[in-house]
This record gives sequence, C-alpha cells and structure tokens, in this order.
Amino acid sequence: MGSEDIGDELRVRRHQRHVGRPRPPLLLTYTVPAPFTVAECRRELAGPHGRSRTIAVIGRRWAFVDAAHFSRVFKRAYGMTPREWRDLHRPR
Repeated sequence: MGSEDIGDELRVRRHQRHVGRPRPPLLLTYTVPAPFTVAECRRELAGPHGRSRTIAVIGRRWAFVDAAHFSRVFKRAYGMTPREWRDLHRPR
C-alpha cells in the first residue's frame, strides 16, 4: 500500500498530503533593470511630459513593477529620489 492509497483510505485531500513534508524555499526574483532603463526614466522625468505623468506611470512604462522599486533603484543610481530629480529639473 503506497502513500496515495493511504491518503485515499484516510480521505485526505491530495493538496493536503504534503503538509508534513518540508517545502522548498520560496525564491523571489527581480529582474535588474538595465542602466539605460534608469537613464531613460531620468530623461523622461526631466522632459516636457515629466510633470504630466506620475512617477509610478513613468516607472511602469520602463518595466518597473511598482513605484517603490523604481524609487529605490533610481536613488541608488543617482543619489536622489525621482521626485527630487523631477523637481530639480522642472521647466521654469
């Protein structure tokens, strides 16, 4: 009698049969944006349409998953947040 037969006999649902076994580690992967991607975001933030779009929308246009991730990568690359960069380069 195998484990499948025992589970069937005890009427344990198939998706619950793994409960006693250790699970493999959950791997979260993020794609690291190419340097030109962050540079294009920077260019767009300082450009004429930089104020008409939200920072999150600009980040999403360049494949950042969310605004927080975009802000962290941008700050790591340029030493300031996207908002600070946009404010510094707004048309006068």
